[in-house]
Amino acid sequence: MRKFTCFTLSFIWLLLVSSPSWAQSHLISGRVLADIDATPMKGVTITNDVTKNRTQTDENGNFTIEAARGQRLVFTYVGFTTQDAVVGSEPTISVRLVAMAGTLDEVVVVGYGTQKRANLTGAVSTVNVDKTLGSRPITDVARGLQGAVPGLTITTPSGDIGTNPAIRLRGISGSLNGPGAQPLILVDNVELPDLRMINPDDIESISVLKDAASASIYGTRGAWGVILITTKTGKKGVERNRISYSNNFAWSRPTVVPEVASGAEGAAMALSAMRRTNPNTTVFGAVGYNIDSIAIDKMREWQSKYGGQNLGDEMEMGRDFEIRNGRLFFYRTWDPNKMYMRDWTPQQNHNLTFSGSTAKTGYTIGLGYLGQKGVLKVNPDEFERFNVSLGVTSSVTNWLDARTKVILSRATRLRPYYFSSETYDPWYYLSRWPSFYPYGTYQGKPFRSALTEVQQASVTPEQNTLGRIQIGGTFKIAKGLTVDADYTYANNNGHEQQSGGSVSAWDFWSGGGQLTYGKYTSPTFDRAIYISDWNERNTVKAFATYNKDLGDHDFKFIAGTDVEAYLYRSQRSERRGLLNPEMAQPNLAAGDQFVGSSAGHWATLGYFGRINYAFKNKLLLEVNGRYDGSSFFPTTNRWAFFPSVSAGYTITQEKFMDFAKPVLTSLKFRGSYGSIGNQAVGGNRFLRVMNTSLSGWVIGNTNMLTVGTPGLVSPDLSWERVTTLDFGADARLIKNLGVTFDWYKRTTSDMITSGATVPTSLGTGAPVQNYGEMQTTGWELAIDWNHRFNNGLNFNVTGLLSDFQEKITRFANTTKLISSKKPPQIIDYEAVSYNILLLITNPGFGLM
Repeated sequence: MRKFTCFTLSFIWLLLVSSPSWAQSHLISGRVLADIDATPMKGVTITNDVTKNRTQTDENGNFTIEAARGQRLVFTYVGFTTQDAVVGSEPTISVRLVAMAGTLDEVVVVGYGTQKRANLTGAVSTVNVDKTLGSRPITDVARGLQGAVPGLTITTPSGDIGTNPAIRLRGISGSLNGPGAQPLILVDNVELPDLRMINPDDIESISVLKDAASASIYGTRGAWGVILITTKTGKKGVERNRISYSNNFAWSRPTVVPEVASGAEGAAMALSAMRRTNPNTTVFGAVGYNIDSIAIDKMREWQSKYGGQNLGDEMEMGRDFEIRNGRLFFYRTWDPNKMYMRDWTPQQNHNLTFSGSTAKTGYTIGLGYLGQKGVLKVNPDEFERFNVSLGVTSSVTNWLDARTKVILSRATRLRPYYFSSETYDPWYYLSRWPSFYPYGTYQGKPFRSALTEVQQASVTPEQNTLGRIQIGGTFKIAKGLTVDADYTYANNNGHEQQSGGSVSAWDFWSGGGQLTYGKYTSPTFDRAIYISDWNERNTVKAFATYNKDLGDHDFKFIAGTDVEAYLYRSQRSERRGLLNPEMAQPNLAAGDQFVGSSAGHWATLGYFGRINYAFKNKLLLEVNGRYDGSSFFPTTNRWAFFPSVSAGYTITQEKFMDFAKPVLTSLKFRGSYGSIGNQAVGGNRFLRVMNTSLSGWVIGNTNMLTVGTPGLVSPDLSWERVTTLDFGADARLIKNLGVTFDWYKRTTSDMITSGATVPTSLGTGAPVQNYGEMQTTGWELAIDWNHRFNNGLNFNVTGLLSDFQEKITRFANTTKLISSKKPPQIIDYEAVSYNILLLITNPGFGLM
């Protein structure tokens, strides 16, 4: 006991002696920068969470404060998220603050740089990544952007999982050429058209450049706007290492399913419609089944006797169907959606992130997995994606910051083989036929239907792989002058392996009241197909930035160049007559062989410049110029110059607007006008191409090949020019309420269309020329409101409303026909879209 007492007293004495050294304070110095553009932040408050001592940063973002090891420093600034740092052994601390979304101090990513939201003069929308993507169980970025940006239209052609949505901005067509009003999608300033390949958890910021003034700096590729996506990278600063893991488990179900009329009602409607054409109609048929008044009465009788009962899939002659007078009639009703689709589908998402930083180097490594099940009950469809990302930044010297980013992604989709075209897949046929169409079995064997085809189909795997590496650096030449240079190599390839075969069922389509069981699919589906495509993209971007502040006058100059080279190849191999449908390889088939391929390349080169001017942050001006060259055009018209200008006036900075405060905290009027060249006009427009085809002349056993006469090419064929006029206003009311409105008119002039009609004696068609013009007129409204309660509860509501109309205003063809469309005077497209997003979050309870 005595020894224990002595030991305890000695231990307490050691604590008393050593504790002052543990809590000894020393002077900590550091610097605070804005997260995105690394500009120094003046006036940031730093508070010692233990001693409550505080200080502020100077005009260069520097600060000093007394603190002991283990104590916490809290960094706060209006409009920016609060951040803290634990004092370690190092005497210096560097911190980057992130601006809150929607505030005037928020730093927004724009073309080749960043700007404060308060100084924007173009039509630019930003997306709060954490709230829009992180709070929802989305499978890809494109679907996550639905309803998040006014004027951005995102549609999916079907409900199939793993498909790439169609993205359009401020319109649908834009031009009669190319894919439509499809914005340029840039990930870390390099194009990535397929957003399925990017893990939403790797994204740091998203900006959408809508008008010509904001998008023109990207040249011909940005004619329909630009979506700028920045991925996470290492951040230099406090010495620390972190490991974070997040997951998301979700269940989905269809929101809207096409509803087919009940058997008797649908048949009565169809018979009534036929009698409008021919009043004497008593019976009519389609694909082998028939409808008459007797059948309609028997459908009602079946419904009253057996409706709601579980009769199984087996059908009985006389009860569920019959053959009368050589005609086949069906009476039983079915719900194919219930037979075909699951009530709900699961998905899971896992993300693991490693990040670390020192005073000079920062890194982040992201690993992601997405697994999604489709709605098919039989032969279920699946989608998986694996992602790996790496971002590193390092201050190599005082004058050079080096960086690199690596993205690896692989997506795999499994689906049943389609015994129809890709356009008319099984989903189409489930709602095409009436509810009395036979989806059951007879004598244990199925009737011919889309459900039967899915049940007997083989699985078709589709795989896409993306690999991309980016290296670059920022050279600090002089005070306010930097030069950025980046090189990116990207490789994307896809593979699809189709195993056809045949489908056996009761085939009643031939009519005559005959039920014949056997294979009914065409022999052309008994095949093995292998499809592959590869593309490579090399991109170089270099630009210099110079900032100069002269009292009330702020200037920013940017000048640079970019070059992009794209190469693509594809092949399709097919052989019919499968020896074994479970081994779908062309070399394991014995029938006819077919092969096809395509290849091509294009390149662009551009030089650009931009000048930003701000007077007391209330009078704003931006001027852009871009000189573009594209391989899509002949050498005589390969280059063109495209200017743009935008201006803004923050009227609430004037003293005569003080009466509106604090209700109206900010009001800015802005306008822009500019043009961009459109190179998406189709390949070989300026080349006289001689196409080949089979002549129909058979010599021996060979169908001889023939070569067509080349068409005429106009020597004056040139760029399409997309010009946009935009007027907008941004307002903040009582700080929490934001309103943004834009009106725009976009004109696609010199649109390449068919030329004037030529006589048939010419021997070929008229050459295309820059004859046409299309206009898109629309407006956009965005309203957001957010409030933070004292207990940490966040309440955010966003409402979007947009409308546009597209109309062809000039077209030279004397026939006034555009393919199968209406005459140009009445061709138009009009759309109205709206969205409301409600988000409630509480950091304490994790409510979302």
